[in-house]
Amino acid sequence: MRKKNYKRQDDPWNQYIKQSTRHYIETVFSAITCVFPKSIHAVTYKGFLLKSEALIFAFTLQQAFIK
Repeated sequence: MRKKNYKRQDDPWNQYIKQSTRHYIETVFSAITCVFPKSIHAVTYKGFLLKSEALIFAFTLQQAFIK
C-alpha cells in the first residue's frame, strides 16, 4: 500500500487486494509466533532449521485438525 501523498496511487481494486493479502499474512504470522517458544536452543544451523520446520509443521497439523 502506498502513502496518501504518493503521486502514483494504486488503483482501488489493487489496493483492496494488497490490503486483504497483508491482513491475512499478518494474522497467520501472529498465530505462528504465538505457538513458537521464546527461544530455540540449537547448536548448529541445521538443528535450528530442523526445530523451526518441526514447529511450523506441528502448527499446520494443529490448524488442520482443530478447524
